[in-house]
Order: sequence, then C-alpha cells, then structure tokens
Amino acid sequence: MNYNLCECTEAEYDRVKRPLWTKLAYNSRRLYRCSNCSALLLVQPDDIEDALQRQRASRSFPIPRGGHGAEAQTA
Repeated sequence: MNYNLCECTEAEYDRVKRPLWTKLAYNSRRLYRCSNCSALLLVQPDDIEDALQRQRASRSFPIPRGGHGAEAQTA
C-alpha cells in the first residue's frame, strides 16, 4: 500500500473499501486502486482529483516535442 500517487500517466483510480484500521489511523485518506498498475493507494481525495486534472490538461494542451517546437519556429 502506497501513501503517494503512482507514476502512471494515463490511470484511472477506483475507490476500494478501507479496512477498519485505515479508517481509524488515516481518517482523511481514502483507499484507491490504480487501473493501470493495480497499486493500492492510501491518499487524500484531493490528490486524486489533482492527478486527474493534470491528465486532462496534458491531453488538451500537448507539449510539442522534437524539432517542431519554438526553437524551430524562430530559426
């Protein structure tokens, strides 16, 4: 069980029922499973929302790679 988000770039996170000890010890954290790597993540719900926002933003505004970026346009 991880206490930080995994490094998967295109993951979805499913809520998992927490054991009683996690409810008592980590009241503000929720248990999630990464759909990509199947890791169990005990994290803040805001962390999941932030990760999903970053994924949406990266799909909406892709970063140019290679010689097609700003360097190639100024030459």
